[in-house]
Amino acid sequence: KSHGFNEALFHEAVRDLHASGRIPGTIQGKNSFTPAVHLSLQAAAVGDLFKQNGVVEYAALSRMGVSDPLRYLQAEHPGGLALSSCYMAKEMAATAEGELEEACRSGSACDLRASFVAALTDDDIDAIVSASPAISATISAGRAIRLGSGLCVSGALVQECLSVVQDFAKATAAEAAQKTEPSQKAAATAKGKSGGGGGGG
Repeated sequence: KSHGFNEALFHEAVRDLHASGRIPGTIQGKNSFTPAVHLSLQAAAVGDLFKQNGVVEYAALSRMGVSDPLRYLQAEHPGGLALSSCYMAKEMAATAEGELEEACRSGSACDLRASFVAALTDDDIDAIVSASPAISATISAGRAIRLGSGLCVSGALVQECLSVVQDFAKATAAEAAQKTEPSQKAAATAKGKSGGGGGGG
């Protein structure tokens, strides 16, 4: 309107040119047109990001002008994990799987969150664990125990700690019993003497 064009004729002309392929791109509604070259560059940039990092944050795509980041990523890179704030390739779980296996082998612990560059929520970690047969099987078999959303401890370490705690508890109980026994004997002796004195009166 500011340039004196007839709006209806302008939109009709743009639609005709787009339909004929003379101006390739995407038309959304009446006022939004995205040139094909922009879409190609956008797809290439997202593809490179996903290939390099194995994960793309939805916010990054929103800043690039993608209106529905999750739907876009699922279409361009099917088979990934749709997490709360990012889209992740399933292969990225391999690092966490390796860390967990090493923790089980060495009898130590690991934090699954440390295996990923993106900031993950508790729900994200749950989704990754569920999507990884290796992690799920390790936890189900008791080789590892989840003490928190991302913190996993080897079953061997937990058993070792339980053994130490049980031994400590037994030793503490025995020590307490030894201290209590002389007191009980003294109290019984004093009671006997008191009872004997009363009978003499």
